[in-house]
Amino acid sequence: TKGGPIMIAVNDTRLALGFGMAKKIMVE
Repeated sequence: TKGGPIMIAVNDTRLALGFGMAKKIMVE
């Protein structure tokens, strides 16, 4: 796929951010 690695990196970042937000919400 065109720009595969870049899209994967973007998706990984989104997942990491989403996981971090969920973690914060759970802590609070």
